[in-house]
Amino acid sequence: PGQSVPFEEYMKLLCENKIKEDSKKLFSATMKIDVLRAKVSQTQSVYIEYDGLMAGKDFHRQSMLLQNGDWSDGIVVAFIKDIDHELKEKEILLLKSELDPMTGLLNKETFFKKAKEILSKNEHSKYAVIFLDLDFFKKLNDTLGHMMGDEAICDTAEIIKQIFEETALIG
Repeated sequence: PGQSVPFEEYMKLLCENKIKEDSKKLFSATMKIDVLRAKVSQTQSVYIEYDGLMAGKDFHRQSMLLQNGDWSDGIVVAFIKDIDHELKEKEILLLKSELDPMTGLLNKETFFKKAKEILSKNEHSKYAVIFLDLDFFKKLNDTLGHMMGDEAICDTAEIIKQIFEETALIG
């Protein structure tokens, strides 16, 4: 039938394949048999909390290992929460906070932050910076109204997106 895998080997495989990067260090340090035994011998229980992947979805797990002291008997109580939707919502909110809602281009703060990051990482590379001014925009806005002005800005943003590569920083 099935083969048994040593506990620490199983935990290592689990960590490599199912535990999220920011939880791996703590998980690896905690899920060693001698560490668990030492903790249980002091308190008769161990509390473990980590984030991982299950069936392609993000989850948060809280577990309590309860032992009788000599490891002859024990139970694990676990609570698993699907946090996939929460994380996707956070990503969407972050993206929305970085973009201008009308044009979909980077907002001023995000543009300068990302430009600074790029320039600090690649000090010796060459870049081009282009500033655009829409001639007679105020006149367009004043005579045809703000809706037409907004449309002109959005049309310009779309043209700029089409001209430059996806890797270009546009804001």
